[in-house]
Amino acid sequence: MAHLLLIAGFCVFVLVWLKTGFSKKHPPFPPGPPAEPIIGHLRSIAPNNDKPLFFYELGRKYGKCINVLDGHQLMFIWD
Repeated sequence: MAHLLLIAGFCVFVLVWLKTGFSKKHPPFPPGPPAEPIIGHLRSIAPNNDKPLFFYELGRKYGKCINVLDGHQLMFIWD
């Protein structure tokens, strides 16, 4: 029984260490609108929409620097 607890404790330690030790540290991203899970903001940036107007409205709402997820590509847009 003691061996099981020791093994379980070791596994938890290793999992926590892997989760926190190898994660990339990056500065926080600028604000942006909430994205859909897989497609990001593709429906919002559709070709039939006015893209400059879309980005202008985002800039007015979220500030001079915003992030937009275009599928799997993260874009930073500055005013």
